Amino acid sequence: MIKTPRNAAATLITLDPEALRLEHLHAATERLNVAQYAADVLPELATVFQAIKQLAEAESLIARLAGVGSYLAEDWGNTACCMREEAQEAINAIGREGDRP
Repeated sequence: MIKTPRNAAATLITLDPEALRLEHLHAATERLNVAQYAADVLPELATVFQAIKQLAEAESLIARLAGVGSYLAEDWGNTACCMREEAQEAINAIGREGDRP
């Protein structure tokens, strides 16, 4: 059982729509920045893994691991591109909300 003080009063929370919109805009912008960074860096990482695979002996453990690393970096890079587009769409939608009277 949770006990509350006898003098505890209910607190009314008022949400400012503009402050809430700006908070959502900030969160969407942060998502966009992270997704953009990942979309830029992961293809470069895939290229590093591809180079390692080419330098390794065929069918060696190093070649197989580099192949897996390349695949994962490319896959996550594609996912980051999708996340970037979704974040940009969210930013655009939040911006349209701010245009309303």
